[in-house]
Amino acid sequence: MKINIRETLEFFDGKHHNDAGHASGIVGIIGEDLNSITFKHFMENKGAKVKILNSPVTTGKVKGKRLDRWIYIKEKNGKETLYQTEIKNWSSWAYGGKSLPISADDEKISQITKHYWNQQKDAHFVKREHPNNITKVLLQMVPPQEYKSIPIKPLLIYWMPISNSNQIKPLFSVKTSEVIPKMKSSFKLLNIFSVSLYLRELLKNGESWLEFDMPNIESRMMVLNKIIKI
Repeated sequence: MKINIRETLEFFDGKHHNDAGHASGIVGIIGEDLNSITFKHFMENKGAKVKILNSPVTTGKVKGKRLDRWIYIKEKNGKETLYQTEIKNWSSWAYGGKSLPISADDEKISQITKHYWNQQKDAHFVKREHPNNITKVLLQMVPPQEYKSIPIKPLLIYWMPISNSNQIKPLFSVKTSEVIPKMKSSFKLLNIFSVSLYLRELLKNGESWLEFDMPNIESRMMVLNKIIKI
């Protein structure tokens, strides 16, 4: 499948009037897969081998918090990491969302990334009980048996353009003790990836399309094509 980078950014970041009311439906079909696959593309661009696993991400208990994906990474230097990943599809259409045109300059992008960072800190990191639907990513999850020897790191994937500094980078990390002081976790760092910022980076470098293997989305589209004919 191919993803049109410009149109994807226009839809999720542009907040155009004619797209109102469609975000939740579109996210339900492509959201988690689009975000996890985009992170995979980001790491592969750095020379890593990446595998998105189908195994459930749980604490090992029947009830309790669970996450969205296990993502296995093997870097060029041989270093292996297993990311226990929570995905949030929040975009300009979400509560408190801000539109960000594709034509925005670095100053405007920086302004919006700081807005989202402060919003997330206030809403989920500092002023909430833990673990919540964001900070649950810092709970220790039980990896698949064949990956038990691989070091685990927490990864939070947002659609939104978010950053904690003036450097506009798609992937950054923060010290959990500083950002989430009221929660005890064995993880000292929380890794955060912005899909929007990475797609903007690709578009700026002249890329228009991303080609992905997305079987979940293909299956959903096939079902829709059986139900609806346009």
